[in-house]
Amino acid sequence: VRYFDLSSIGKYDIIHIDPPWRIKGNEVLSNAKSMFTNNKFSLNYGTLTKEEIYDIDIGVLSDAGFIFLWVIMSQLEFAIQCLNKWGYTLSDRIVWIKKTRNERIAISQGYYFLQSTEICLLGIKGDVNKRVEYIHKVSNDVIFSKVRQKSRKPDQIYNIMEAMMPGSRKIEIFARNHNIRPGWLSLGNQLGEYYDWGHDEILCDHCKGIIIIGTSRFKAKFNANSDFCRVCFYKLRKNIKDYIEIENVVDEMVFHEYFQCDGCGSNPIPGIRFSCITCPEYDLCEACY
Repeated sequence: VRYFDLSSIGKYDIIHIDPPWRIKGNEVLSNAKSMFTNNKFSLNYGTLTKEEIYDIDIGVLSDAGFIFLWVIMSQLEFAIQCLNKWGYTLSDRIVWIKKTRNERIAISQGYYFLQSTEICLLGIKGDVNKRVEYIHKVSNDVIFSKVRQKSRKPDQIYNIMEAMMPGSRKIEIFARNHNIRPGWLSLGNQLGEYYDWGHDEILCDHCKGIIIIGTSRFKAKFNANSDFCRVCFYKLRKNIKDYIEIENVVDEMVFHEYFQCDGCGSNPIPGIRFSCITCPEYDLCEACY
């Protein structure tokens, strides 16, 4: 997205953008995936510095219309600066109150407080009725919706945008496969068939059951393609020194950009990357490990 010529794809009435923000001490680190410095929460995708987000030429995409900009609380002031730089004036905001599958309030990591909401800023530029009619008050400013994949936004936000300006030209920046919609142009670096991967079904060598996402799996260091679920691993009293405990929490494909497997030559390395702690710049994909 940073290097794409946005001036080559025309003008749009609605822009939806969810930048991969980086916060609290990590703003200047390149290719960082972590969000905070006071806990271990991390992302399965690369984040961008404030300057990298600021320098994306979003303003060229529209002469008049709305922008919906998702922002984390620690970057709120800077997000408003981005809106102004791109030619927009802050007009309103929508708050997403996150729910769990059991309809409870979801809680996720934060820096000072645990987080249960996300904020989407509404910016306005020029005469929004210049090309298509803008419809007022199609919704209130609160969305109650369940959390799904990491970074996936609720469907209601799309319904709101589409109801506000029927027949408008709409574009999403940093889009993913799960939010491709008819009538939208989706632009992002995580689009395509490879990102439809959910996860490989790894079977436990003992019970033959699938090691489900969210539960640890123990991968043998010295025996190829040997894995155990947590229950069987401790039941069989395996020696932890001979295994790698994998958190097994990633439910979507991860590509390790700028890393090539020294076994099969895959570039980038998909899935888990095994890096040698003694040999410099020696990496393997899981198939070659």
